[in-house]
Amino acid sequence: MATTPTPEEAVERARLAQDQRIETVRMLAQARQELAEEREDADRERANLEARIKERAQLFEAADVKAYNAATTAGWTPEELRKIGFPEPEKK
Repeated sequence: MATTPTPEEAVERARLAQDQRIETVRMLAQARQELAEEREDADRERANLEARIKERAQLFEAADVKAYNAATTAGWTPEELRKIGFPEPEKK
């Protein structure tokens, strides 16, 4: 037959059980904080990467416009260039 715990034993058992439950909440809070920080870092990285990609695209678009203009300055018409596969640049 099980013995009934003393009041002190009962309180200690309850405290241990509560401490274990509180620890799981602490671990959950820590995991959520780390997740939020990681998402913020990823958002920053993504924004920086998109800015660099946009900058590179602008450089290549400018080079395309310059080359197209050089071709038209050399005497090629937009229609001739289109017929050989070079439509007008998307960005002017």
